[in-house]
Amino acid sequence: MKNIKNLTFVLVLIFNVSLLFGQQMTWLPSRYLKNGCNDESNCVKKIVCYKLQYTPSTTGIVTSYTTGFLADCTKGGTAVLTNKSCVMDDNSKIVDGCSGFNKILLNCSGNTGKLYVEKDQPVILHQVCFQLEKYEHIAIEEDPVSQLTLSIDNEQKQFTTEIVSLAQNKIMNKYEWCGLIQPHLLLEAEKEKEKSIGLKWKPALETGVGYYQIERTKDDSFFSVIANISDQTYNQNTQEYVFMDEGLEYGQYQYQITYHSGEESKNSNISEVELTDPSFNVKIYPNPTYDYLSLNINAKDKTAFIKISDAESKVILKKEIKTNVDFKINVTSLVAGMYIISVQTGDKLFNKKFIKIN
Repeated sequence: MKNIKNLTFVLVLIFNVSLLFGQQMTWLPSRYLKNGCNDESNCVKKIVCYKLQYTPSTTGIVTSYTTGFLADCTKGGTAVLTNKSCVMDDNSKIVDGCSGFNKILLNCSGNTGKLYVEKDQPVILHQVCFQLEKYEHIAIEEDPVSQLTLSIDNEQKQFTTEIVSLAQNKIMNKYEWCGLIQPHLLLEAEKEKEKSIGLKWKPALETGVGYYQIERTKDDSFFSVIANISDQTYNQNTQEYVFMDEGLEYGQYQYQITYHSGEESKNSNISEVELTDPSFNVKIYPNPTYDYLSLNINAKDKTAFIKISDAESKVILKKEIKTNVDFKINVTSLVAGMYIISVQTGDKLFNKKFIKIN
């Protein structure tokens, strides 16, 4: 088996080539993105798919892209079912390094393309699908040897190579849409003070050499690690772990924990807590919804501006409404998927994801 560092690819730059260092790529759930490849996610077959979204830093025609990612292996080895381009001829490869390095090299690439892109307007390039068992998770990271590059003919008819980076994101098969969450760890999060949230959970068959990784997200952004806790620090009297997250801003927070010991890991449920501003509070329900979205804004200002955007940041609706009354938004015309509603009064801003179902 070759060293994983040598499992990469070469981009040849010819003559007068300009370089751009662009924005980030990111992996997003295919179920929420209707453009690009057809979503092949299947709850019954335990297949979860993700699309690679790219935001260009220039306007022009993308003729090819070449990327390198490292994905975790599962107990069954490689979990990759599909690795294909959504917008041009596919030139992707998979290198299975599970036996020696516990990693898979994903070369997600396409060529002979004529994809028109506009500056700062996200587009979908690629889709990968994994088959995972319950509690299994896969983290995708940028291959440190490779670069994420795109060949673009810009508006000045100049050949440009754009180099981008990967936004940190953990892909986890928690079956949010399938309703099959049965975590090894039961996590409870609750508000302790005005701007503090307390976490509690029970031990999970500790080995004495493992640790708990605590992750947090605010207002439906990506999870990030905020602390690592040794598995020898639980309260002997209550037989539970306690962690206090302090100095927070107002907003909606979600937490999850993962226990790591050697090559084994166990995941918790996702626990959600909202820290509300007494002078600005927004309630949105039901979520998911198939016809109407109810909105109640508790604010000092008499009016608020609302905006609904799709998963690619395209604005669907803008409207000024009254506060401190129930307001209904008809969403029957929206296609099924994920949307973001933004509410602003003065300098106060609230963002929340909601799901439209059929």
